[in-house]
Amino acid sequence: MRLTKSEAVIALAGLLIWPFLILLNVTLPDAANRPNQPKEVFNSIIMIFTLILLSYLVFGILLKKQPKARVITVMNAALVFGVFFFLWLVVVGKIGKLNTHSFPSPNTVFDVFYSDFYFLTYKSSRDSIFRAFAGYFLALITGIPGGIWFGRTMRRFEVAYPLAKVTAHVPPVVYLPYAIAVFPSISHAIIFMVYIGAFWPIFINTLFGVYNVDRRYIEFAKILGASEKRILRRIIIPSAMPTILAGCLIGLVLAFVLLTAGEMVGAHTGLGFYLMYHTDIGYFDKVVAAILLISFWVFFWITFGFDMVQARLLRWMRRI
Repeated sequence: MRLTKSEAVIALAGLLIWPFLILLNVTLPDAANRPNQPKEVFNSIIMIFTLILLSYLVFGILLKKQPKARVITVMNAALVFGVFFFLWLVVVGKIGKLNTHSFPSPNTVFDVFYSDFYFLTYKSSRDSIFRAFAGYFLALITGIPGGIWFGRTMRRFEVAYPLAKVTAHVPPVVYLPYAIAVFPSISHAIIFMVYIGAFWPIFINTLFGVYNVDRRYIEFAKILGASEKRILRRIIIPSAMPTILAGCLIGLVLAFVLLTAGEMVGAHTGLGFYLMYHTDIGYFDKVVAAILLISFWVFFWITFGFDMVQARLLRWMRRI
């Protein structure tokens, strides 16, 4: 895989900006209004990220194990985030602009991941990820089979579509007060809300994907003697898969959005609760740390986890 000159420059810039951040953090003095910032955690995490990024470049470009478009996308994202952290470090941590209480420096924020490791980095992440994927998995195992079954015939489609059109537009958060009263715990109520939010995009996209499969393919397969099961496995599901996965992606995004909203309202654990609790008491370094951690998990699961699954399932569509 050969990169163009501009692509090579972007890839190199996306890689080198991270060790440059460490050099900047070590050599430049801290702002007068933010003295003695703890730098060890920030520098260590940036160093680990740099090594991961370097390994990915070697794996993708030199060993040709990743599509060129994906490598460029990752390096573009690395450059954008690198510029963001550069501005944050210089403007807030080294120059000392902005309010010291409301706008903590990256050194202070990243130190929270270590000082509050158990409650934030481990326990809150564990509880939030469990709730998100419990609700999302339930949406997958009900939304996809349900969409396939209702989309197979016009009669079933005409029953399901009006119901979905009306029900899907109800904001899932309105179910939370009732769910809290009905379910045995707040965790079950949040999982239910995540399930409702993720179910409808998955179900509707599966419904339309299956219903809109070209009927000529199905008729040709029947003429050749294919059974209903074989038609479903070989024609309908592969044809509808891009639409199904689009709904799964929307459902995954909504799962994390609703999870955070639900935890901010009534939970006693999780990233949303951690964020809301420390906002109320004014610990904004911990608030920003929670925001970064939520962003990391959303970015990780959606950008890498989901993309890997999608690339595997749609490998017959890949062009690059």
